[in-house]
Amino acid sequence: MKSFMLTVAGLFLCMITYSQSNIVESLYLFPKIGQSQALESAIAAHNKKYHPAGDGEAMLRYIDYGEKAGWYVWVLKGTYATLDNRPTDSGHVSDWAKNVEPNIAEYGSTTIWRLNTNLSTGVDMMNSATKYRAWSIEFEDGQGYRFAPLMEKMVKVQKNMGRAFVIYNSAVHFKNGPDVAIVWPFDKYAEWDENSGVVEAYEKEYGTGSWVGFMDEWRAIVKDYDEEIRSKI
Repeated sequence: MKSFMLTVAGLFLCMITYSQSNIVESLYLFPKIGQSQALESAIAAHNKKYHPAGDGEAMLRYIDYGEKAGWYVWVLKGTYATLDNRPTDSGHVSDWAKNVEPNIAEYGSTTIWRLNTNLSTGVDMMNSATKYRAWSIEFEDGQGYRFAPLMEKMVKVQKNMGRAFVIYNSAVHFKNGPDVAIVWPFDKYAEWDENSGVVEAYEKEYGTGSWVGFMDEWRAIVKDYDEEIRSKI
């Protein structure tokens, strides 16, 4: 299964107000040896000039762990209309070709994700996070319809806990590709040493033993998932 294509969450994964946009276009980039810092600097300058805050803002994420560890993800935020109105002047194209592309060894896949506002909570918390844990999820054939009812329960629990839980739907289908992505923000790996408290909170909300039912339903719906840990650049 192809690895996660975000945002991210930026997906996964951003520095703008998520409520102002609902589409994420993600492009994987692999730097030339010894050119990582140069690539980061060139993209930062390009984004500042041609993709500033607001509609069409762009940002960069580095993949620390996962199948594509060592790659970067260039992320464009906006709406579908943003894709129609991206900069078209010659300066924009030449800046990328002259200053960014010389530092790139390989381009990866490009895809589009759509924020699922009904199955997300704490979206505004994504802006201040420094790291992101992102799952790209592939459904079992014919089982996708069961995902939303299951996640509605989890969203309620995460909201009650005051945590961010953000879901994106894949807007462009591709064979054996992910159907949805879930993104959680965090700041320190030390947080992973702590008990998240999700199981306890879930069973407090839905009753003793309800977590087993949740996991049984998850396994019936989900064929597989990939995980990436990304850092804000």
